[in-house]
This record gives sequence, structure tokens and C-alpha cells, in this order.
Amino acid sequence: MAIKSLHEGDSRPRTKHSHHYLTIIGVRKEAQGAGRGRNLLEHIFGTIGSGELSLDTEKKENVTLYKKFGFVLTDVVKCGPINVYCMRKTIRPRQKN
Repeated sequence: MAIKSLHEGDSRPRTKHSHHYLTIIGVRKEAQGAGRGRNLLEHIFGTIGSGELSLDTEKKENVTLYKKFGFVLTDVVKCGPINVYCMRKTIRPRQKN
């Protein structure tokens, strides 16, 4: 029922573009800082090609990280005692040289 409450009364317009949702992504603590997260995200962006990509995170510190990759904070939803930070990025096709 918690998921329903996140969207209850949500009348925001939905995108007409291809839309993707990043459910889970992570890098082991001992491997962080070596560019693996960047590689994963860039692979995802390349696989999508174009469209919208959304994600949610419960860690406020992740908001700054995802902003570096072009995500924008679209909403903060209170789910019980937890803040859920909702983010979105528009993926544009890469220009060919």
C-alpha cells in the first residue's frame, strides 16, 4: 500500500517520450571512486539511446551525485519517516562525428 500512497492524487502530466525507470544501481563500497558507477550509468544512457530516465533514492547524498550526471530533482515524497528523492534525466541521442 505504500506505493499507492506515493502516487495518490498525483495529477502531473506524464511524458509522451520513451520512459525508463532505474530500479537499482550500486557499486560495492571498496570499489567506489574508481569510475565504475560512471561506467554503469554511461552504459545505461547508451543503451536507452533517447527518452526519459527516472530514479528514486532515499539517500540525500545521492542527489548531488546524480545531478552530476544530468538528473534533476523533480520531487521529494514523504513515505512514513523516509524522504524519497525523485529524479529525472532526458537522454538525448549522441551526435555522430
